[in-house]
Amino acid sequence: MALDLHCPSDQAKINLSVKTLGYLYASLRKCGINGFGIASSFLHIDTRPYGLTSDAVYGCYSLWFY
Repeated sequence: MALDLHCPSDQAKINLSVKTLGYLYASLRKCGINGFGIASSFLHIDTRPYGLTSDAVYGCYSLWFY
């Protein structure tokens, strides 16, 4: 299950919040989001059950850049 989020007026803020493990990242992780793909024009999120990037608080996740 996946979703691509596109919000032209705030895309840079959205992407930065995920990249820096900010509030949006924490909120999405609490909802079961484990995959994050960052592009300049959108943010991809998904519910994959695995990841290679370590997070002591929420467990492993995947992060990549387009």
